[in-house]
Amino acid sequence: MSPTKFRGKAQVSIEFLMLVILMVLIFVIYMPFLWQQQLDIEQESEYLIGKKIAISLKKEVDTAVMFGSGYKRNFTLPEKILNSDYAIFIENKMLRIRWKNRATEEFLIAHNISGSPSSGQNTISNQDDVIVFS
Repeated sequence: MSPTKFRGKAQVSIEFLMLVILMVLIFVIYMPFLWQQQLDIEQESEYLIGKKIAISLKKEVDTAVMFGSGYKRNFTLPEKILNSDYAIFIENKMLRIRWKNRATEEFLIAHNISGSPSSGQNTISNQDDVIVFS
């Protein structure tokens, strides 16, 4: 093989290697940005699911208030918010849902609420204008 042919193949190999190194470098530089974007999307999804649960509970309470005494309904809440446990608190006409270090809340129209819903199966009823969760 002549020296000029060898130099040509070596140059192509070096150029290819440089291209691969450049691509890896670009990937390494963009990886933190992509990672942060993924975390942001996950946090936004968690918040939207939490908000959806809060709005759903608000609608359940509002419906029980509107239908009046004798109303009773079974409903189900999700077990988790994207693999995170959550807690539901009702106090002073305010519904709060907390998970991890996040929370969302909704104002309720009911004056008297007894009990608190939880993940899974729940029953809501209106007993003489008292909203009861069981």
